[in-house]
Amino acid sequence: MDMIYLMGWYYQADEGEDQARDFFEALRNKHAPFPFPCTWQVGLLRCDEEEHWAIGIQIMRGTLHDDSLEVMDALDEWFQISEADSAGSEKRVVRTTSPTIDATLQSHFGNYYTCIETFGSDSKTG
Repeated sequence: MDMIYLMGWYYQADEGEDQARDFFEALRNKHAPFPFPCTWQVGLLRCDEEEHWAIGIQIMRGTLHDDSLEVMDALDEWFQISEADSAGSEKRVVRTTSPTIDATLQSHFGNYYTCIETFGSDSKTG
């Protein structure tokens, strides 16, 4: 399924930002291969309304069936290999509606999230 996997750290301000940035940098810098042969993007996200930080992982597999258990297990393994700690984060999945994290989040949530930085196979900034 084409999706964005969202993880949010709901600590106020600095602590949540530090955890989200550490997670983002671990995924970017450990050079562990992405678990699927598809277009993907990782975004560092800020939510101004609730003052929390999040990570969005957009996966564009082009499949119509729900393979969320396979995806979640593979992502968890990628996090472990990359030494990215998702402890304390709340998780949710939304269906991808556009080729970028920004546009998909805008279509689901309006201006709720701001994408600060991205990297991946189809990233304009990383």
